Amino acid sequence: MNTSQARARAGNVSNELPTNSGDPVAVQGSSGTVIRLGLPFNEKAVEGKKQSNGTVVFDNENGTSSVLVPKEGRSVAAVTVLSNSSSPSRFNYNLTVPSNGSATLNNRGAVEIFDAKGAFSGVIATAWAKDSKGTVVATHYELNGPTLTQVVDHTSRSYTYPVVADPWLGIDLIDRFSWDGNSIKVHVTPMMGFVNEAVAAGAGWDELKTKTRNRVNQATLHQQWLCHALGKFVIFFEPPPNNTWDLEGWRRVVVNPLDFIRYRCNW
Repeated sequence: MNTSQARARAGNVSNELPTNSGDPVAVQGSSGTVIRLGLPFNEKAVEGKKQSNGTVVFDNENGTSSVLVPKEGRSVAAVTVLSNSSSPSRFNYNLTVPSNGSATLNNRGAVEIFDAKGAFSGVIATAWAKDSKGTVVATHYELNGPTLTQVVDHTSRSYTYPVVADPWLGIDLIDRFSWDGNSIKVHVTPMMGFVNEAVAAGAGWDELKTKTRNRVNQATLHQQWLCHALGKFVIFFEPPPNNTWDLEGWRRVVVNPLDFIRYRCNW
């Protein structure tokens, strides 16, 4: 189906958002990888309304609306708005991954996407939902083949509507960076907070090497990256929603891995 597209900007990144609900959301990473997510109730193929802030709104005509929101780091949120207690509780999204690739739920409830060779290709952030007063509504994902279902348990107790939930899809783990001599300040995307430590350490470092044209070829920079990636939950006690990772070229190469924890990556 060929439809018009709405171009929306988040930071310095533009996304092409569909203006017909029958078309999937396509998110493209800086590497060129593309992940597509079909909207729930898309069989009606309704035309959306583009808002002045760049979002696109679709009325699903069943007590829910779908709202596409461009976000930082080449990511897009596919927000579902539930208007009342009679609104559906299950929302099916058709997930298209790279050819012969796969998707899996990790131990934080996020969906990690890999290509045919097992290389990281994208992530859907851990499911969340809140009512209009900010009360958390129980929600989770179910993954069955290409169908990703978000279950929103909004009828288990009294909530103040509307209730908002969303799958948030992104690919890039690194937003930007800046050099100061042989030290580098890396701004990771919010998606870094949802991938497991192995993905952060491996795919994140590979992305940084590519974006810096392999300028980060010092052993100490790699060690500091591993420390941040492997310890992002243990050492820092929380995922990095807007974190800056400082890798300093003057630091020594450590021999004892316990120094990672002892000095909290600042040995």
